[in-house]
Formats: sequence, structure tokens, C-alpha cells
Amino acid sequence: MEREPRPQTLKLADAAYMDYPAASEVLVSFPDRWELVQPVSSGDTFLYLAAMPPSQERTRRDRFYGLAPEINLELDTYRLYKFFQPLPVPSVIVSWDEANVANRLTT
Repeated sequence: MEREPRPQTLKLADAAYMDYPAASEVLVSFPDRWELVQPVSSGDTFLYLAAMPPSQERTRRDRFYGLAPEINLELDTYRLYKFFQPLPVPSVIVSWDEANVANRLTT
């Protein structure tokens, strides 16, 4: 099955909706910020590699231990990367008889 090419900057939530079209909602922290970097599949496990947009940081000569001060002063942009694993949760519909429950609580 051929998939359409993904847009260059696709949000993680949008990618999950594309891969799980039957989903009624996709819950992820900061859905408007996580950008899909690459889907990763290994056997039965399906993961997404996503990143926050780059942020400007203050530079310090000793920020990263072991790197020369000249290199530390050049590292002024930070980007957080994380793996996300989809966990589809089925919807459960429960009938509720409010009058029957109220009677049981009062007796």
C-alpha cells in the first residue's frame, strides 16, 4: 500500500490521525508544537520520532562538559527530541440508568 508523501513540517498529532484514520482524538502534550521528524517501525512496534521547534539558548563556555569553550560558545540552539508510541484505546459506551442508580443509593 503506497502512502502519500508527508508535508515537510507535519505535526505529530496530524501524522497520527493520518496513520489511524478511525481515531476520534489523539492525545499528546503540546499537540500544536511537536513536529514529526520520522516514523520508526521495528517489527510490531510503531514509534514516531518528534521534535519541539528549535529554541535560542544563552551560550556559556562550560555548558557541555568535555567540549572546548569555543564549541560551547557556538552551540546556541537547542531542540528537544522524543519518541512517541501510539496506544490506541477503544471507546466504551456504557448505558446509564440514572433513576435506578439513585434508587439503589437511597435504599
